[in-house]
Amino acid sequence: MVSEMFKKHPDLTSNFDLKNQKLKNAYMDVLLDLIETLSQSANELSSEDLDKAESTLFDLTRAGLKVGWLRQNLDEAYLEKEKQRVSEIRIRQLEEQVKKRKLNLSDLESDLRTERATALVSNDRIGSGDLI
Repeated sequence: MVSEMFKKHPDLTSNFDLKNQKLKNAYMDVLLDLIETLSQSANELSSEDLDKAESTLFDLTRAGLKVGWLRQNLDEAYLEKEKQRVSEIRIRQLEEQVKKRKLNLSDLESDLRTERATALVSNDRIGSGDLI
């Protein structure tokens, strides 16, 4: 995975000038973890995951790694998460409207039954001669 990353992004470490190999390895591990995180779907990522990824991306950039290509992935993940949030809000609104309309329909059906019963009683009185 690392060799593939360097093939696609040969300038990744052009400004990354650390002498300590353990520290370089630690940064690479963090970078690989970030790539793995951003490879997940919007459903799998929480807002906290995205915020942590942004912070990590900032730290990697500050250390000298050229990871602008990951910024685009992170921005897309944020956008997908926002679309998902808006969609969930809309679904809740529609569910509430359906619930209210079902209650209204139930009230109308009850009124209709009452009117039919009243009409039936009136018709029975007229037909039985109770008016005389």
